[in-house]
Amino acid sequence: MSDRMIRDLEYAAVRFNSKINSKVVSDLHSQGAVKSMDDLTIEGISRIRSDLGEFDLQAKTRDAIENAYKSSDRIREIADEYKESCIREGIFTISVDDEEYPYLWRCISGMPKVIFARGRRDILDQCHKKGACSVVGTRKPGRYASYATDEFTRNISS
Repeated sequence: MSDRMIRDLEYAAVRFNSKINSKVVSDLHSQGAVKSMDDLTIEGISRIRSDLGEFDLQAKTRDAIENAYKSSDRIREIADEYKESCIREGIFTISVDDEEYPYLWRCISGMPKVIFARGRRDILDQCHKKGACSVVGTRKPGRYASYATDEFTRNISS
């Protein structure tokens, strides 16, 4: 597993399992406490916490950093679980820092910084050139939802 993928998984573990939400990230970024998503790894949280006095951060941001720091052992365990799942399921990550990250997603605010995927990694780069569509749904669809999804995707793919 590459160092880049390990950082992506740590970033995801921090974001999904702490109080570090988009408002906190925005505050951290506006104050210069973070420059990229690499700063929101377990090691990055420790660095930010040690430098808290240097930044004029909101109280909620300080609390979120403190909470993430105190939860770093659990976050590390979760990141390790993500690693195991990715290896077992053949999942890879593509982050906003990767060349293959979809071009159009870079132009839209609020898009995920890390994509978890299986299959052909190279195909994402072609999406903005040839057009693309995605279907998002529940993990446990009913019979009608399965039927309608099958019909819909068959029609748009032909």
